[in-house]
Amino acid sequence: MTKTMMMAAGAMLVASPVLAAEPVEVRVAIHDLDLTSVDGRKALEQRARQAASDHCGTRSASDLKSGDAVKACREEVVAKVMRAARGTALASR
Repeated sequence: MTKTMMMAAGAMLVASPVLAAEPVEVRVAIHDLDLTSVDGRKALEQRARQAASDHCGTRSASDLKSGDAVKACREEVVAKVMRAARGTALASR
C-alpha cells in the first residue's frame, strides 16, 4: 500500500457536537504504523485520542452539560479513526 493511500485513510470527516453539526476533517497519521500488530493498534488509538482531545476541546465551566457533548465528540472521533484505519488495514491485505 502506498503512503498516499494510507495518509488518505488517516483523514476522515467527523461531525462534532461541540463545535457544530457540520463535518470537519480530523487527520491522524498512520503511514508509520503496522496496524496488524498490537503495538501499532495501541499507537493508533493513542493518536486518535489525542486528535479527539485537540478537536473536541474541553467542557465549559459555565455549562456543565457541555461535558457530555465533549465526551460524545471524543468517542465519535476515536471510533471513526479506528474504523477507517481498520478498513485501510484490510484493504492492504
